[in-house]
Amino acid sequence: YWRTEVLTKDQAIGPHYFQIMSPGVNIDRIYTSMMGPTQNGSTVIDAAGTSQLLWVTGYKVELVEQETEERLSDEFLCHNNMNYKSGDYLKQWGLPEREGIPSPKRITLTPGKAAMQFPNGFGLPIMSNEKIHINTQVLNLNPLSEDIQMRQNATLEFYYQQELKQPIKPLYQQSIEVLRPVLDDFPNYEKEHPEDFKNCSPVNGVAKTRLYYDGDGRRYTGHWSLAPGRERVEADITDQLNLSFNTTLHYISVHMHPFGKSLELVDITDSISIFKANVQNFDDRIAVKHIDHFESATGIKLFKDHQYQLICSTNNTSGKDQDMMAVMYLYLHDQELEKKFEELYPL
Repeated sequence: YWRTEVLTKDQAIGPHYFQIMSPGVNIDRIYTSMMGPTQNGSTVIDAAGTSQLLWVTGYKVELVEQETEERLSDEFLCHNNMNYKSGDYLKQWGLPEREGIPSPKRITLTPGKAAMQFPNGFGLPIMSNEKIHINTQVLNLNPLSEDIQMRQNATLEFYYQQELKQPIKPLYQQSIEVLRPVLDDFPNYEKEHPEDFKNCSPVNGVAKTRLYYDGDGRRYTGHWSLAPGRERVEADITDQLNLSFNTTLHYISVHMHPFGKSLELVDITDSISIFKANVQNFDDRIAVKHIDHFESATGIKLFKDHQYQLICSTNNTSGKDQDMMAVMYLYLHDQELEKKFEELYPL
């Protein structure tokens, strides 16, 4: 069963912490990406039902042995998603909806990046009685000597608007990812796209999740089969970024699978690298050890009329096919919402 606990109850002092503990799950075999046991739960931060604006400023997850609470390796984390529905997100503050913004998936934690902390003065706005949805999944890529009973303990850091001395700037999340054309649907890809065939050729094998379709019904996958050896993929993500106004980028969290080397966001228009996340893998087992992240209170400017791409570098040294994903979760300044908050919640 799911359990929750408010760890800080005095609203005169912040930050506050809300812990969400998943049910236990047994790990007894190999579970590849997106194939392990998954659990879903929902809760609200203010069980009394009062409606107050609060700001999420951090989120982390710790994997623990169910009975002893002993800390376990993050390599058993496929993901921990903290979501809340976006249907009424802008409407409740009197703003029109924007297509695809914000993403309902507010925070995703994965191996190598099991904690997030936004720069001072920035956060994700949410109402205290708004339902939070937590999705967890297990990953295990290496043989076990014995079964593991594991639980995910997530901790959400937040502030109440009413206790702020200085305003917090609202962020919204937009995810961008490398999408590979599926070979069966692109038999003439090399002839149609000679300029990028070398760096972004179709994939032979496709995982069963994260399929996308273009206007002609052809498939792309964000979860592809990675052949042995080195690979470099360049993917235009301008449409995914979906910028309707110029803004600033303040935080980037990255998700890549084992054998990933780096993921880089590039402004093609200005020919500059915005951020390159390097990935560290364990030497003695198949697992991600650490992934770089970006954070800045000053931010980096992004422009709605610029073109952007992701560059994904991998090196599969296992000698057999592996699965791969390459995703950046961008947290961008929402100026429209900030102006609305200045009217609704003046300090």
